[in-house]
Amino acid sequence: MLNSYFEQAKKLLPPGLIWAISEAGRLAEILRMSSGQLSSCHLQAEKLTLEASPQTSDELLAEWEEVSGLPDNCGGGNPALTITERQELVIERLTRRGSMAVERFLEMSRNLGYDVTIKEYKPFTCGRSFCSGPNLLGRRDARFFWRVTITSPRMHWFKAGRYRCGERLGWGTPAADIECYFLRRKPAHTDIIFEYQVTA
Repeated sequence: MLNSYFEQAKKLLPPGLIWAISEAGRLAEILRMSSGQLSSCHLQAEKLTLEASPQTSDELLAEWEEVSGLPDNCGGGNPALTITERQELVIERLTRRGSMAVERFLEMSRNLGYDVTIKEYKPFTCGRSFCSGPNLLGRRDARFFWRVTITSPRMHWFKAGRYRCGERLGWGTPAADIECYFLRRKPAHTDIIFEYQVTA
């Protein structure tokens, strides 16, 4: 890149003996110096196109986090997070759509790397309910309970081209972040019971 700017600068000089360039002369030294600055600006401008997206941002990731309301109490302030995990949190925050449907919570869990099931309860009603159904005896407020079963820890696997040298090949994250996300975004009238199942 530097040589290309140097060659362009030489071609822009006016004709004449005074502008003849020797490789060791002062004029060549001045042109190389200014070409170095132009080359550096060019590389920074190219890098800026990568910083325009949180998926590839590195230097401006802190600004993306600030725009997204991160760090927060749901895992965004963890100093142990890798650059890639921070990028994924920003993307999740920026692309999330609001919905109180159970399907939305299941989708959000999958995006965060969890295998989750949600069971909604109903109060037991004589003549309508079955003994094996999702009904609770004697509780009128049963319809406001969700049982969230987390069947696997959040696993991260190294991906070539996505992660960086020096990062671990695989690791698990405690589910405190998914609990926080559920409690923050649940319908206001809902109580959540969290349950963990470890699969062998």
